[in-house]
Amino acid sequence: MAVITVIWFFVLSNTSFTTSAQSTVYETGFNVTRDGYNFQNYGSWSGTPGHCYGVSVTSVLFYEGLKNRPGDVDCTFDIEFTDIGKIIHEYQDTWEEAWVDQTLGYQISQNISYKYRLMKDKILSDDPAIISVWLRADAGGSIGHAMVAYKIVEIDERFSRIYVYDPNYYYDGTSGYVKYLTLDLQADSFTYSGNIGGAVYNDYVEMVVVEAQLSHADIFWKDYGWAVLTGAASVVFVVLSVLYFVIRRFLQDDYRERSARLKRFDGQGSKKPSRDHDDAYFYTEEEVKELTHVEKLPDGMIICPSCGTSNLNTKDYCRKCASELK
Repeated sequence: MAVITVIWFFVLSNTSFTTSAQSTVYETGFNVTRDGYNFQNYGSWSGTPGHCYGVSVTSVLFYEGLKNRPGDVDCTFDIEFTDIGKIIHEYQDTWEEAWVDQTLGYQISQNISYKYRLMKDKILSDDPAIISVWLRADAGGSIGHAMVAYKIVEIDERFSRIYVYDPNYYYDGTSGYVKYLTLDLQADSFTYSGNIGGAVYNDYVEMVVVEAQLSHADIFWKDYGWAVLTGAASVVFVVLSVLYFVIRRFLQDDYRERSARLKRFDGQGSKKPSRDHDDAYFYTEEEVKELTHVEKLPDGMIICPSCGTSNLNTKDYCRKCASELK
């Protein structure tokens, strides 16, 4: 399973270089026009309430096959915002999970060269790296931004250029989406070709490298979802089974009660019904209607003078209204 890198940084000025024939290029198969989204970062270009981390992490998770894309699409660029917005928002809220899970506080004391080696190892493994920029503002607050590093151009021993998919610059058919960081490994600093929210930054910048990861919720469902679904299915089966037996018992009791009221005396002759219960014979519904309305009853039957219901002449009280028959 491929591991993905996340870099947090804090903005910079612009430095440009010409790539020479001696430059060394390392790149992954990540393509902004295919593996990036077709919409721009929303909420804010830097920090909360922006969604740069959610956009960056999900794009890499889809690329690596660690998470399935929503809808019937062939690439991330074809995903509609209405289908992915909620997922991006949920992942935006998980950036602290990655920070805590990977205990990255120690990296603040490391130099740019150390963090560059971490990122380069991922690129060499054909794994796109998620790069985020995070800096401390003069006002005492902090502003952060996240991007995806998919290509490295080593200009010489001192300078390297990191090409990124920046959620603030999505592919719109022009070349404006091509952005990159330029690292000065000797000066322990870096610059950026893009604009992160138009904020004014001081010279104190840092870079931190972390691995992009599935959210805790997705990890839980991936590892234990089968158990949850199996348990839910078992509960549904038990509930339906109980309902089945309760309803079946109710229908049986109702049938016995109705049949008992229509019990026929032994030896009724040709009108004996074909069905039976506990070796006793009972009237069918059709026979009950016939016996209730015919003027002449079969032998052994009597009509209740109060309600007109047919009864066995051996009974003293009507089976329906309980009136005295004799």
